Amino acid sequence: MSTPASTSASLGSASWRFQRALGHLVAEAIAPYALVLSELHLLGTISALPGATNAELARTLEITPQAANQLVLRLTERGLLERTPHPTVARGLAARLTSAGSDTLAHALAAAEAAYDELLSPLSPSEAAALVETLQRCGDAARAHPPPGEA
Repeated sequence: MSTPASTSASLGSASWRFQRALGHLVAEAIAPYALVLSELHLLGTISALPGATNAELARTLEITPQAANQLVLRLTERGLLERTPHPTVARGLAARLTSAGSDTLAHALAAAEAAYDELLSPLSPSEAAALVETLQRCGDAARAHPPPGEA
């Protein structure tokens, strides 16, 4: 499907503005928990995949293994994660949330959810659901065409 140039330009501008607003609101909401957005995503991923290795986290979050390692180390040093020998990966370490990590994640997710609600407040519930579904479909389509060098 081809879109008119004006729609494509508007999409770029609108998505940039939306992403900046979302990032700002969520960053502000989770700041009291001493987290940045990448750390919140990592904690949420480990909550969903307890025992994940750094390589699994990197793939799931679509970040480099080095970035995943830095995040894991930082959160481990803060007592939010623990790492133990992985039961099936010989040299791998399994990451799990500590009780402090679970508590921090729960509170930060609630704060982030309030920020999402604020950003979506101009929309009706059905419009907000349609926006999320549309963004997910577009993200899935974009993943089908990775940038050169990432295939």
